Amino acid sequence: MFKITYRMVPPKDVVFSSVRRLFSGRNILSGPSIKKFEDELRNYIGVDYAVAVSSARYGLYLILKSLPIRKGVDEVILPAYMPVIVAKVAVLCGLKPVFVDVDPETLNMDPDDVERKITKNTKAIIMVHLYGVPCDIDRIVSIARKHNLFLIEDASQALGAFYKGKRVGSFGDATVFSFNFQKNLTTCGGGVVLTNNKVLYDKIRENINHLPYPSRIELIYRVVRILTDWVLTHPVFFTYFTYPFLRLLVATRLVTLREISDYSFRSVVPLHKMAKMREEEFVEMFGKRFTNIQAEIGLQQLKNYDERLKRGSENIEMLEDFIGKKRVLPKDVVPAYFLYYMFVDNVEMVLKYFFKHGILICGTHYPILPDLDMFSKYSCDCPATRDNAKKVIYLPFRSHLGVENLFRIAKAFNNVVQNKKMVYIPKKLPYRKVSLYGLAEDEED
Repeated sequence: MFKITYRMVPPKDVVFSSVRRLFSGRNILSGPSIKKFEDELRNYIGVDYAVAVSSARYGLYLILKSLPIRKGVDEVILPAYMPVIVAKVAVLCGLKPVFVDVDPETLNMDPDDVERKITKNTKAIIMVHLYGVPCDIDRIVSIARKHNLFLIEDASQALGAFYKGKRVGSFGDATVFSFNFQKNLTTCGGGVVLTNNKVLYDKIRENINHLPYPSRIELIYRVVRILTDWVLTHPVFFTYFTYPFLRLLVATRLVTLREISDYSFRSVVPLHKMAKMREEEFVEMFGKRFTNIQAEIGLQQLKNYDERLKRGSENIEMLEDFIGKKRVLPKDVVPAYFLYYMFVDNVEMVLKYFFKHGILICGTHYPILPDLDMFSKYSCDCPATRDNAKKVIYLPFRSHLGVENLFRIAKAFNNVVQNKKMVYIPKKLPYRKVSLYGLAEDEED
């Protein structure tokens, strides 16, 4: 029986074609695929302009720098629970972050708290769709328009999600998507800025055109990284090498289980370095151009991206059926899950139980932003964030998992969290039959 872990990597053909393409040496940095990738993305989302960037965080930086900001005076509203780098970028651009509480179920920003915290100095709102679940877009858009605020959609984790029939990423004045290593669509790092504003587009395009390309060594590192991740998380290799090695590390106390489970989601910049980072250092680290080989990697995945999202959604549906607990979302919301999260009272105990039973999962990896020292002067009361953010675990669900693996995950969850025993009867399974790649097929009883 194979062990189970997150397998947050591109399909096999994408991984190995990327390696071959890198060493072919032709049109690695610049080339026609960049423009084609931008056009495909803007058509996919339904906006007028797209600019591929080195990362979503740098795309956000370019958007904020395009605004007329009174440094140290103007404020930006953003959720108290999300990637730290988003708030850090706002500070680097001279804005004062104003953190708002989150919805206790989705962990997305609470529109009521957004409205309460708007002042005469509020310049913008950063609307984050956490874990691929769209937030309350209508309410936040209405608030932004009412107060004449610039609205930025951080849809880094939500490519392919829908809200009231429209794709997420088409609601704000500008949007950023991320194609970092663990995302549903990865280009070995990278992102895109989308907008319908021609003036903003021209500013960002001009800035991008003056940036250097990453070095060939850096590109080799990125492609080797996705190849390494693909190998280490392959069911066979993970079962007979990676998992035993990790158990040895935990047993000898060289690392903790929490450090292992959080490894895939660690920040590009450690928190202690991020706290001290200056704007010049940020630009030097992230101010690079998107490359032709990255665009080719992205284009290859876009061909069947929606189909892969569908398979993941079908796996989540079966996982919820097995657990006996379904997430209730507004009827007009169709998520594109980046991570499938559940709330538990004792995260450490749950992590240990799963690991003991051959399943490596992850617990909460985002800190509560107002509680960080780097944002101490912006601290605020966010009760829902503090009550729920530290109770999050992520369950594997992606399309490589078959029905037996989903049952094992659900059984472990119910055993440790709900104290509910489960018995698996393969020949009389009252759920849909799932292929090796997670493609659901209808099966009659």
